[in-house]
Order: sequence, then structure tokens, then C-alpha cells
Amino acid sequence: MSYELLALPVPPGGDLEECAEALVVRLAGGHQRPDTSADGLARRDEIAAVARAADPALQPPSDGPDATLVVADGAGFRADVGPRFARVSVAYSTDAEEAEALFGRLFAVLGAIVAATGWAVYDPQEAGGIGVDEESRDATLEIYLSVVDQLGAA
Repeated sequence: MSYELLALPVPPGGDLEECAEALVVRLAGGHQRPDTSADGLARRDEIAAVARAADPALQPPSDGPDATLVVADGAGFRADVGPRFARVSVAYSTDAEEAEALFGRLFAVLGAIVAATGWAVYDPQEAGGIGVDEESRDATLEIYLSVVDQLGAA
């Protein structure tokens, strides 16, 4: 179980929440059509390289589902990257300092992807868009920690 955030393009005049919810449904149902064109795979490779450059702890990419690349650290930080989206997730941690460090890494990777692509970031747990700034990171970390508290009470 992990906390995930999505980075995705939103067409001009499009609504981030609608685009992201459609992506969430496609990903959950296995209906995400992979873009295996040469341009699509090159774009995917570029975005994976951006993610790795933003976080040196991420290992070289491996093949993921639906022609995505996975960059991960083996300790609960993972980014599934395709040419039209990135799903970045962190495992739940009960240690607040560890969680804060994870979110620093999470937002560094998302910030780099957003800077390289112009995409928007969506938080499925909150069903809304978020920024990649410090204020958004802190607010999202609070949501994450509240989920950790709820999981601990279960």
C-alpha cells in the first residue's frame, strides 16, 4: 500500500480532475492504452531520465506494465513513467522524519517532471490538483500522515 500522486497533461480547456479521474480508472482497470510508437517510447525514456536525475537514489529503469518504465529505490519509492503520465508513489511510513524525507524526494521528482513536461499534478487521495511547491508538499504530507495514523488505528 502506498500514497501516490499523478502527473499528466491536461489539454487546453480541459479539466485536471476529469482528466486525472479518467486516467485513474484506466490504470485501475488495465485499460490504459500504451503508446509504443517510437516517439512515445522516446518521450517515456526522457521522463524517466528526468526522474532519475532529480533523485540519484532511483535505480536504472526497468520495464513496467503497459510499456511504462519503473524507476524505484527498492525501499518504497517508485515512479511508473509513460509518455502521457507519471505515477509516483511512496510507501507508508510510521516515522515522521522518514516521511518528511520521502516527501522531499517525491516533490523533487514531481517538480522535475512538471518542469520538463508542463504537466499538472493530481492527488487521487484528495481528488484534486496540487502544486509542486513547498506549501503543497507540506499540505500533502499532512494528508499522508493522517492516513498513516488511520492505518495504525486499524
